[in-house]
Amino acid sequence: MNLMRYFTHLSLFFCLSCVWITAVNAIEPSTSLLVNTESRLSEIAQNRNNEIDSRVKALIELGKFDGKNALIAIARATRDSEPALREAAILAVEEWADISRWDVVSPLIKDPEKNVRQQAVRVLLPLWTQLNQQQQIYMNSAVSGYLEYLAQLSPNIDNQLTIANVYLVTEQYVQAEKGYQTLLKHSPQHLRAYLELSELYRLQGDNQATIKLLVDAINILPADDRLHYTLSLAYIRNKDNARAIKQMKLAITLVENKSAYQFVLAMIIQDKEPKQAIGLLETVIETAPTPQYEYALCKLYIEQKMLTDAMKCVKKLENKIPKKVFLLLNEKLMMAQPILAKVS
Repeated sequence: MNLMRYFTHLSLFFCLSCVWITAVNAIEPSTSLLVNTESRLSEIAQNRNNEIDSRVKALIELGKFDGKNALIAIARATRDSEPALREAAILAVEEWADISRWDVVSPLIKDPEKNVRQQAVRVLLPLWTQLNQQQQIYMNSAVSGYLEYLAQLSPNIDNQLTIANVYLVTEQYVQAEKGYQTLLKHSPQHLRAYLELSELYRLQGDNQATIKLLVDAINILPADDRLHYTLSLAYIRNKDNARAIKQMKLAITLVENKSAYQFVLAMIIQDKEPKQAIGLLETVIETAPTPQYEYALCKLYIEQKMLTDAMKCVKKLENKIPKKVFLLLNEKLMMAQPILAKVS
């Protein structure tokens, strides 16, 4: 079984700029959260009589809305003569879906203001591997400029990590590896450098290098659950389930919120110990009833011919997962129904 199909790799998040605008909850005393509607925020953001700080904060808050007032206000801000408003528009859409974020931010990587360009590049870099060749070429000069800017900053640990991360995201693996190794040479307890370097090796398909790095890291930082978890995934890729189970169990003992790790453990052991896997999933769902976990449990119920439990489980999922996925799962259940008839 290809266990990795169950896992969507989550890239490690990193800060790609030292320039931040801090959003606060209150726009001004007269605009509390109770009345901060999209329309009101849009008015604040676009009213030139308001202070720039108030307009900036309103724009950032508008990023949480998807109505036309928010879209219009943010779009107008990207073309405003005030750099702080253009920068705020970038921050507003930082968490938007990929295409929408690109459409709003990409023109600003050629902004005349350096701070605006830096923010634009920072926000777009996580999309790099999803961009087509033309879009990457469009960004190349801006990325180079961003790296030059970072190189001019104080050579502290955070800046060194950021530079290595930019190389990693833009698939410049030789420079990225050199950056992480230099960082670890001077700061051997830097957790994120280990995790990012292990991701680089994963992307290169060098699983042995990943395992060696993480084993060394655990010897230095034995109490960090993320290292054990990441090593467990590396062992899964290496088809070494015994070691994968051991590392995942260690990760579970080191973290308070165990649901995600217990789910992965259930997926590792489901073939050889299905009953134990079902028990794990049932425990997980008690505390974190997500559709992903529930789907895995329903599927195991069906495979183990626990059809009464399976029918209840599948029924609960009907409105929680995409229709196509639900229909395929329900079809598996229907195909197993004759077994239920014989039992009854």
